[in-house]
Amino acid sequence: MADSNLRRAYSIMLGMQPVTYTMYPLFTGATMTAGTVLTPGAGVWGALADIIAAAAIATEFWLVYTVFTLAAGAFALHEVRINNTTAAVNVMQIRVDPTAASPNTNPFPFPIPVHCNIGAQIQGQTIAANAADKISASILVATGL
Repeated sequence: MADSNLRRAYSIMLGMQPVTYTMYPLFTGATMTAGTVLTPGAGVWGALADIIAAAAIATEFWLVYTVFTLAAGAFALHEVRINNTTAAVNVMQIRVDPTAASPNTNPFPFPIPVHCNIGAQIQGQTIAANAADKISASILVATGL
């Protein structure tokens, strides 16, 4: 088993096995979104919001990094959770402190890319001091690993 996994890893590293990177939610002509809007409660966790809907990806995939693209409200500190709702696990929890409508933060990489099974639903939620302090999130996904 280890030999086949090692060959697969080397094939990817050497470019012999193609990897496809896609940003979710998808940026389409009909819905030119800046990401999934995460709305906090006032001092409590807000509702979960789909970043990748269940069954949207028809192959196994890996979560690579999270990007914050838009903020609204008082631009206050947010704590954000990314959940694999299908597996019922929290895969990342981070803090982001936007100072303007465009957060201009670097992507937040997952310390180790997170493997997700076919059709997994990935959701995000945030907590902030004010319920009007919304933030938008997107996730870069790799397939073919």
